[in-house]
Amino acid sequence: MTDPRHPDGFDEAFRARLARIADVLVPAYEGMPAASSVGIDGDLLDKALRARPDLVADCRRAVRECADPPSPQALEQLAATDPDGFGALMVLVLGGYYISAEVRKLLHYAGQEALRIDVGELPAYIEEELIDEVIGRGPIYRRPPPDDPQSSQD
Repeated sequence: MTDPRHPDGFDEAFRARLARIADVLVPAYEGMPAASSVGIDGDLLDKALRARPDLVADCRRAVRECADPPSPQALEQLAATDPDGFGALMVLVLGGYYISAEVRKLLHYAGQEALRIDVGELPAYIEEELIDEVIGRGPIYRRPPPDDPQSSQD
């Protein structure tokens, strides 16, 4: 029976194992936190799974197949034997990591921002008359030399 708290089948033991693997993929380094310390085994994983539900089975398989305790060598072996599983694990771990508010703050990345575009405003190349000479010149077309292989592709 599926745990109602984890409809994806990723129970606490599974998530703890995934967190250990995630820390090998994204260890703490030069002021950046390790994946587990930002909660990759909790809400961040859930958000990543909602965005990519197609990766659940591959991720589940990869976590189960990876040696425990994980190591860089174990992950290299996983990448060689199960590239789809390794890829799913990478997408979900890194995707979850980079949507962490703490990580985004440390990277000085506020996220995507809506930009207001004034449809009445002219682009700089028109406003500054940078394109006037090209427009005034009119269309220019030169035939390629007869021995050009692209000229016979008409």
